[in-house]
Amino acid sequence: MNPKTKRERYARWLRVIFGQKKKMAPPMAAPNSIVILGLERFGDSILTTPLLKILRKSFPDMKLYIVTPGKRAYSFYKYETTITRLFHAKKDFLSCVLFFLFHPADILFNPKDNLSFTFMLMSRILRARHSVGLDFAGHSDHYNAVLTVDNSEHIIKKNLALLDYLSIGYSAQDTLPSIPPMPIDKQVAQFISSVNTNGIVAINISAGSPVRERSKELWLATIEKMKRPCIIFAMPQRYDDKQWLEQSPYVIPSPNTSSFSESERMLQQCVVLISPDTAMIHLGSAVQIPTIGLYLTTHDAQRFAPFGMPHIILFGKQSLDDIDASAIVQAVDTLAPIV
Repeated sequence: MNPKTKRERYARWLRVIFGQKKKMAPPMAAPNSIVILGLERFGDSILTTPLLKILRKSFPDMKLYIVTPGKRAYSFYKYETTITRLFHAKKDFLSCVLFFLFHPADILFNPKDNLSFTFMLMSRILRARHSVGLDFAGHSDHYNAVLTVDNSEHIIKKNLALLDYLSIGYSAQDTLPSIPPMPIDKQVAQFISSVNTNGIVAINISAGSPVRERSKELWLATIEKMKRPCIIFAMPQRYDDKQWLEQSPYVIPSPNTSSFSESERMLQQCVVLISPDTAMIHLGSAVQIPTIGLYLTTHDAQRFAPFGMPHIILFGKQSLDDIDASAIVQAVDTLAPIV
C-alpha cells in the first residue's frame, strides 16, 4: 500500500507494530461474548440497535459489550438494555484494556466504514479470539475477517453484515432501529398528553453543522405555505430560532426535549417528519413515521436514509437553503395527504 493520507499511514504503522492478522473462517460455535466498537455519534448509535437486538435475541445468555470513544455514544448506550457492559474507551482506557486482557471476547466487531486510527487501535489492543471489520483499502490487515459491503449501502445493512457472516437469521421487522428507554421530563409528558390536534407535522431544524441546516426565515416560509399544525424540534444552539418560529399561528409551542425518549414520544403524535440529515432521521425510523429527509449528497442519502418506512429525499446544492419551500410542502402532501 502506498499511503496517501494520514489515516493510511497510521494503518501502515499499526500493521508494522502489531503485524498482519491471520485470516480465519467464521467460528462454528455460538459465541459466549461479543464486543462491538460503538461509533461516536447519536445517529450511528441508533443505527446499531438492530444488530444489538438480533444478537441478544439469538444468544440470550451471551455477554454483549460496547466500547466507545465518544461521550455522545456513551450517553446513548448507557440506557441500552441489550448490552452487558459499556466502556468509555477514552475516559476509562486502562480499565477497559485490562478487562479484555483477562476476559477476551470471542468476537470483536468494528462497524466503522472508513479508516479510523482510534478504531483500528482499539481493534488491535482489545483482546478477542476473532476480530471482524469491513473490507476497504488499508483495513484488511488488522482483522481475522473483513466483510465486503458496497460503500453506498445503508449503515444498518453494513452493521448487519456481521450477522450474515455468522449465519444468524433475522426478519425485516428485526432490522428496524429502536430507542432505549430514557427519562422523560414531567413537562414533556404533560405536553404529550395535552396535544389533541390532528395531522401534526414534526419539523427538526437542527443538524450537526450549519451547512446542513435551513435558516429560520426559510422554515417560516415553508410553514406558512404548508398551513398545517407543526411542532418544532431543535438542539440547544437553535432554541432561540425554535421560539421565534413558535410565534407563527401554525406552530404549537412545545417544551424543549432533552432525551431521545422525549423526542420519540412527541414524534408519535405527528403524521410526518421533516429533518436534515442528522440523528432525528433515524429517530423517525424508530417511530416508523413517514419522513422527508433533506440532504446535500447522494452518498450520505444512501448510507443514512430513513429506513423501513415511506420517505422522500430532497437535495440542496450548496446548502439546504437551496431546497424550495414548495418542494417540501409537496412532499408533505404526498406522504401525509389531508383527509
